[in-house]
Amino acid sequence: MNQNTIIHALINNASVRPDKIAYIFLLDGQHKKQEITFYELYLKVLEYSKLLEGRFNKNDRALLCYPWGLEYIISFLACINNGLIAVPIFPPNTINNSRIKKIIADCTPKFALTSSEVAEKTDEADFGLKFLGLHLNEQQNLNETTKIKFEVKNDFDFKDIALLQYTSGSTSNPKGVIVTHSNMLANSKLITQNFQHDENTVSVNWLPLYHDMGLMNGIIQPVLLGMTCAIMSPTSFLKRPFRWLKAISDFKELGLITSGGPNFSYEICCNYIDEEHMRILDLSKWHIAYSGAEPIRPSTLRRFADKFTPCGFNYKNFYPLYGLAEATLMASAGNINDEPIIKKIETESIKAGRAIETDGNDNYNYTEVVGCGTNLDGQKLLIVNPSTLCKCAENEIGEIWIAGPCVSNGYWDKPDINKEIFDAETKDTNEGHFLRTGDLGFFIKNELFVTGRLKELIIIGGKNYYPQDIELIVENEYKDIRAGCGAAFSIDINDEEKLVIVYEIHRKYLKHINIEDVISSIRRAVSQNLGLNVYDIVFIETSSFPKTSSGKLQRLLVKQYYLNNKLKVIKSSL
Repeated sequence: MNQNTIIHALINNASVRPDKIAYIFLLDGQHKKQEITFYELYLKVLEYSKLLEGRFNKNDRALLCYPWGLEYIISFLACINNGLIAVPIFPPNTINNSRIKKIIADCTPKFALTSSEVAEKTDEADFGLKFLGLHLNEQQNLNETTKIKFEVKNDFDFKDIALLQYTSGSTSNPKGVIVTHSNMLANSKLITQNFQHDENTVSVNWLPLYHDMGLMNGIIQPVLLGMTCAIMSPTSFLKRPFRWLKAISDFKELGLITSGGPNFSYEICCNYIDEEHMRILDLSKWHIAYSGAEPIRPSTLRRFADKFTPCGFNYKNFYPLYGLAEATLMASAGNINDEPIIKKIETESIKAGRAIETDGNDNYNYTEVVGCGTNLDGQKLLIVNPSTLCKCAENEIGEIWIAGPCVSNGYWDKPDINKEIFDAETKDTNEGHFLRTGDLGFFIKNELFVTGRLKELIIIGGKNYYPQDIELIVENEYKDIRAGCGAAFSIDINDEEKLVIVYEIHRKYLKHINIEDVISSIRRAVSQNLGLNVYDIVFIETSSFPKTSSGKLQRLLVKQYYLNNKLKVIKSSL
């Protein structure tokens, strides 16, 4: 029997630190707050566990599709307490209903747990699934802790499945990553060690709780360590990025802050927070500003630090890392006491599949990359040629492979794919049981540098190009297009790969720009920097670029839309 599950940790916190605030919910992203102590949280989980009794068998799947908030956390912990397999997803809406149906077909859940409001508005027949909006008491009689019997409802085994973490679907249909209690605890241990978290750390989280980064840092780490976590909804952050930094500033008195997100979250803070709001920020206790989930741009790190250093932010506190759902979350990380490691790599060498450092005297001759750390305890990283399956030498770009206790056993009900993806073996050294991540990267002195997705790699004239490098050139060339709302990809024209660029333009600039001039300047910039000719440049309507629910660009979907004439086109260069 496993005595160290997240439920054991919840019980320990409820008995040892019952009055400590576990979660602070920023209901409007800033002013209105809802707080719950660890003891209150435990009582709510017990109540929800009883409401679930008699409705399931152990290891039944339960969709968790709450819009946001305390009910989500309570239902997640209650599912684990009762031996259910939690399947966190975003609640039904017109945009993601198709995705939810694919998940339901894939994991055949027993029912869906959601808020009463969502349950009332959901057409259950459309999904073929019962949506349970179970009511919790608004007020509870909080008895003395000695009057409550602290006990674990189920016997747990390390091999038991805690949840299915469905992939974002940024490059394919979503697949359910099997996360066991062992995976979850092992990854949390690595995060604790490398972030130097303890019960005095304060987490500030805006990330979706149904994705790996938000789930681990917004729910699992706080419960396992007894940390306080302040949470706002992703919508609150995206509508007003200032709210995220204001929360970090507001909760500085509680302890050192750990908070972060993908590269785009720092980028939009640079773009949309004005000097008036900056004057009231104090970011001096923001100890760890982690960044991951998508390629990290050195220019973004510098811009953010330059802008917010007057507010007390320290560039040294940036913490780049690499992770993915298939490895539970974190797969590599560096030393939190070091500044980010940034290398200048010859652009021509990248095209040839190598990473040769340069002094960068010629601005058109290098690409900057950010180090994402090294091997973590008990884990092994390899760079492998995805075609030959042989290990790559240092500085050689290949696919990132991972082995270790955080790596999932596979995708739910995908035995054929699992053999290929989760049980890979090198041809030359016969090292086995590796996860093929589908990400490309290289090592320099044991530091991992991630260059992009294998499926998104653009190969033109036998040379390799990464979409994010092209997109950065485009965004630097013309500021009136929407940064982070565009994609570069290649299409086949008469057996020859051609480059296509698709971008949104800010709505407020549409009446004032000469699109033909913008197209010409983008063509010139891409040609000067990379020596590439652009086949087509397409501008689309504001807010029409497809992204996953966690904000990742869906480049392959944009490519499909382009080929099938489904883009909301304003202007095309063809």
